[in-house]
Formats: sequence, structure tokens, C-alpha cells
Amino acid sequence: MQVTVGSQPVKVSLAPSLDYLKQENSGPSQTSLSADLDVQPGGNSPVTPYAGVSAGANWSGGNNKQWEGSRLGLETLAGVQVKLGGSSVSAKGEERFGYVKGQEHTLTTRIGVLISL
Repeated sequence: MQVTVGSQPVKVSLAPSLDYLKQENSGPSQTSLSADLDVQPGGNSPVTPYAGVSAGANWSGGNNKQWEGSRLGLETLAGVQVKLGGSSVSAKGEERFGYVKGQEHTLTTRIGVLISL
């Protein structure tokens, strides 16, 4: 969705996410079901910064799970998306800072490739 703030177009997006992490050597796993809300400048720039927040439910599993049941997870996020040439392919880099209730804060770096269909 694109809105206008003052005279500047701003894109607002909401994206669901499902993540699964497993520690090595019989360590615990963590599953997260969340939603990301971010804002970015509108227009058609090849380089687009964005910022947002994420909230979700988290479960720990495995033989050495860290907690029972579901716990709230909250994160702030910031990143940049770069269109590669004139194609429908973009590169994306993102930093996330947050925590799962009752656990230590974490800083996560995500790097990926996006393909527009």
C-alpha cells in the first residue's frame, strides 16, 4: 500500500513470516510465526531503505528446549533493498534487534535475494 505523507509517497507493507532455527549438537530449536510491518520511501528508486517492527509467537523445541508453550517476540528492523539492473531480481540486507519474552536480546543479520513474479 502506498500513502502520501506531506508531498512524499511512502510504501507501507505487512508480511507474514515463519522461521525455524536449530542449534548444533542436540541443542534446542526455535520456531517463530510473526508479522513484519515496515515503511519505505515510495517511488521507483533502485536503492530503497526501509524500517519497521515485527511481533510474533515463538516456541522452543527439542530435547533441551528453553521454555514451555508460546512466548511473545518483538523486534525492530532496518534494511536496504537494491534492484539488480533492469531485472525483477533484488538483493536485500537487514538488521533486526529484539527479544523473546524471558530470553536475552539478539541482533540478527539477514541477507537475501528477492525475485518479483
